[in-house]
Amino acid sequence: MGDNNKVAGGTGSSNAAAEKVKRRRRHQKPPRSVLNPDENGLFYWLAFLALWVLYNLWTVVVRLAFPELHQGDNLFAWNVCDALGDAAYALDIAVQFRTGYLEQGIMVHDSRKLAAHYIRSKAFLIDIFSLLPIDWMLLTDQVANPVMARWRPAARFLRLTKLYRVFAFYYV
Repeated sequence: MGDNNKVAGGTGSSNAAAEKVKRRRRHQKPPRSVLNPDENGLFYWLAFLALWVLYNLWTVVVRLAFPELHQGDNLFAWNVCDALGDAAYALDIAVQFRTGYLEQGIMVHDSRKLAAHYIRSKAFLIDIFSLLPIDWMLLTDQVANPVMARWRPAARFLRLTKLYRVFAFYYV
């Protein structure tokens, strides 16, 4: 009779423990490496990224309108700024891989699910498309063909496909 109580008591306590673990998982905070879309971190990141998108928007127009601005001594400064903007875009892809999302009302913060969710999204294709290095390929032709140098800033129009992130910042 004592053995039956042990078995019954053991099963009941394991069920209670399993329920406690499930409840704890539901209310568990995501790891620090996961960006919660409901917190300020995403807002600050989108603000930073919006600055780079706007940089590309303004400089493409200015450099096409005034081609003398991106020649000679100014070329190095433009290339550095362009490289920093491209680095911010690449970093945004990494951030997107670590941004949580809601699935059936529960915040997902599992690394594999986050990556799979982002890769299957249209945003991933847009982000990869926005980083195509066409303008950098034209930079190598710039010395050989000065006509191509004039149109190099136009190749940065691909960076403007990232404009959807500025709208996301606006709505946040």
